[in-house]
Amino acid sequence: MSKRVWGSWFFAVVVLLNQPLYSADKTVDEHWSDVGLSFAVVSNKINQTSCEASVTHFIACVHTLRAVINELYENQTLVTAERAASDPAVYGSVEKTIGKIVLVNITKPKVKTFAEALSFMRVDKVLSQTAWEKAYAERANDPIDYVALVELVTQAPEFAAKESVLTANAANTYNAVLTDPHTAYEPYEYFRQENLSGPKTFFGIGAMLKPLEKDGKTSAIVHQPMEGGPAYKAGIRANDVITHVDGVSTEGLDLQAVVAKVRGEKGAVVKVTVQRGLEVLDFDIARDAVEQKNVEYKMTGSNSDIAYVKLNDFMAMKALPSGGAQYLVYKNMTDAISALAVNKPKAMILDLRDNPGGLLPEAVNVASLFLKKGSLALITRQLVGNLEEFYPTDKERLVGVPMVVLINSRSASASEIVAGALQDQERAFIVGERSFGKGTVQSQVRVAKDISLRRTIQRFYLPSDRTNQVEGVIPDIEAYPTPNPTAEDKVNYREEDEYAALPKVGAPWKQPRPEVIEKLERCVATYGTAKDTFAAEASAAIPPDYQRLVAEDVVECVRAENLWSKEQEPKTPKYLGPSLYERIRLSLQADRQEPAPLPIDLAN
Repeated sequence: MSKRVWGSWFFAVVVLLNQPLYSADKTVDEHWSDVGLSFAVVSNKINQTSCEASVTHFIACVHTLRAVINELYENQTLVTAERAASDPAVYGSVEKTIGKIVLVNITKPKVKTFAEALSFMRVDKVLSQTAWEKAYAERANDPIDYVALVELVTQAPEFAAKESVLTANAANTYNAVLTDPHTAYEPYEYFRQENLSGPKTFFGIGAMLKPLEKDGKTSAIVHQPMEGGPAYKAGIRANDVITHVDGVSTEGLDLQAVVAKVRGEKGAVVKVTVQRGLEVLDFDIARDAVEQKNVEYKMTGSNSDIAYVKLNDFMAMKALPSGGAQYLVYKNMTDAISALAVNKPKAMILDLRDNPGGLLPEAVNVASLFLKKGSLALITRQLVGNLEEFYPTDKERLVGVPMVVLINSRSASASEIVAGALQDQERAFIVGERSFGKGTVQSQVRVAKDISLRRTIQRFYLPSDRTNQVEGVIPDIEAYPTPNPTAEDKVNYREEDEYAALPKVGAPWKQPRPEVIEKLERCVATYGTAKDTFAAEASAAIPPDYQRLVAEDVVECVRAENLWSKEQEPKTPKYLGPSLYERIRLSLQADRQEPAPLPIDLAN
């Protein structure tokens, strides 16, 4: 269940890119249905006193109602009458008028690419915000009928059947506006299912899927089949567009819905129809076990002398009989490194692409595998509380070898902690794309029998005193999934596109070792083989990973140019010290850093 703050179809398209490639055994909406929430916990906040306490409260109210309406009324939303009239290309016929607020049909804008959709969303976001602020300013002369707005929701034919799910969606939207986008309730059993059940195995076709938006239509495309999996053996290839599953069209379905169709009983055959260029091909694929691994590893490089570790998230845990949980990420990483160490690798690539983050202690633990004792890994500052500093306590692994970290726009939170710490300490070179830009810490607590709460409590700061909030971690060597990226390839949804995201603080990051990076870039451009390898194998069923090939080129250049030495001391800047607390305190005072208390309490 996404927090559809803006509530239009194009926002859903953007959000899909951050969805997992595989859906859970039981969706979050199904769990919310089991919880059985009453809409009263939300509707009692939608009144003149609460909604008009401030312009932010007002916008929280209208976005909450929009979130529910988007679930109940297909392709309809709430806007001001003036906004609807000003943009007839987007907002069509009016279905209902309540004072100066109208329920309108949404006309899909004629965007052909994801980049155009995201650009449209950003423009509409600003225009809508301005329109709601104007409505709030004019409320004395043009009162808003909150009772009628709530009735528009509760009297919808499908409301009763969806009440619990709608309530949760509404509550999280309300809090997202008043606090930040990462504060949210979720069903406790869903949290356990996703995070405490250990490694997950399901039955499917063995292909990683991603959403496709083309000519205003949504569908699913094969990112790549898993080597040796059912889809791979059947002949499915990367970039095949899935048009039908068991004869049913996938057009207009979101990614989770397509994934649900290809998953099922072990051994059962699913018919998958794909469009490959001008060809339409049918494949009968028998479902088999697919395991979602937390850590994957192998030796790579032209001489198979580079240790490659792919860390998919920082949330691997296993429930203990005592009621606690055992953290597994650090153990999984040490096991992987130990297994690779017997090959005496000459370098290492740590792949954090598409890693959405997870547990902060595990981020520090993973960073400690590669940092010397005494080198600062992380600083956190409580939004209401004290400063904390984190230092490695374990010994460094794979001592004496250069290191590259791969990141992309979906590397977030804990991934950014690790990448940023290794970059600041000059332990690793960062390759890829600017990361997501989530520099906040959340706590997860069980607030009721069936409900847990994830709430933002801290900002984190990297060793050089910078924060990646909004800005992200900037790669030393930029690389996209293809050698010659278009503007479309470079556009991605990030933290700055979230509604009410905490702003960045401090000066923009500056490359601390420009001369070294200049040498590295020149070497990669002159001697790198990534482009040639990619071109030679681009049509393979599983195309080459261009970003990883660039990382391998970087490794070779670091070694050839002697750009990293194991003798380097920790690079923690000397200015870090007692004055840091005061600087952070002042920066927090300068922007909206302490979210208001949660106004909706689902625990009751």
